[in-house]
Amino acid sequence: MSTAEKNEEILEDLTNEPDVSDNEEELFYCDVCGDNVSKKWYHKALNGDCFDCCVDCVGNIKFEQIDRTSYSTDDKPVIWPCLSCKKKMGGGHKWYTFDTKLDLCLECHDSGKITECLDLVDYSVHKYTIIERSHPLIVCCDASEKNIEGEYESFGDYIDSLVYYEYNCNESINNWKIFVADRDDDWGYPASCGFLINIKGGQIASYVIDDHGRISIDKAYENIQEYQSDFETWQKNRLPDDEINKIKNSVKECFHNGGTCEDDLICQCVDFPIYFRVNKGLDMYYG
Repeated sequence: MSTAEKNEEILEDLTNEPDVSDNEEELFYCDVCGDNVSKKWYHKALNGDCFDCCVDCVGNIKFEQIDRTSYSTDDKPVIWPCLSCKKKMGGGHKWYTFDTKLDLCLECHDSGKITECLDLVDYSVHKYTIIERSHPLIVCCDASEKNIEGEYESFGDYIDSLVYYEYNCNESINNWKIFVADRDDDWGYPASCGFLINIKGGQIASYVIDDHGRISIDKAYENIQEYQSDFETWQKNRLPDDEINKIKNSVKECFHNGGTCEDDLICQCVDFPIYFRVNKGLDMYYG
């Protein structure tokens, strides 16, 4: 059975309706004061976790400075992203953190604009869905708004398996449609990848379904033009299919031995949705 068929089988076993709590206050607590949040609070989805904060507590977030300037990048890899500017930090860096959840570089911390990094959940403005696939994840489920021409397959039936959503939680999940469906190129990797298009704003997102049916939606391109430019560059470097088939086993071995898309074999052979995620260092597994 192919990877795509396995993931399709997993998804068929899942309910079409998200697992939603009737009371969001049972699921979300303020990480600053510890109390239940109300109908309006600050939220940030993190990879494998989330941060929540009462509106009144956002000014009381106390960051602690981390000093890793005495460490090498071997000891502390440069993998911690700044919540605001996305700069990666690690050995040789200083930065600020709160509760091991929020990390800010020195410059972004000193700007004092923490609220710009957080999403404001407001039940008086939006409708929300709370998904409990692995940990509580809140996303907007307002009716879709179509500004982009074209007919695209709905992604809505998949959202009950969503475990990470990089976009603002007020960006309605219903605006995302399938732009490029995953292809099974039989690289032996237990995940399926593809791209989504936002029919309201035109952004392109990368999605992955891991071997347990968990789904992540990550930022990819601001518009179709950016996607097309990147795709065409990749396509120019890709080997013809007959040559790919001849070296496919070598590519699979390279891939599974920790190779990245900086390796010529992988860059020239794997399907573009897989290439994009591996090249950007995006996760393929969410256990």
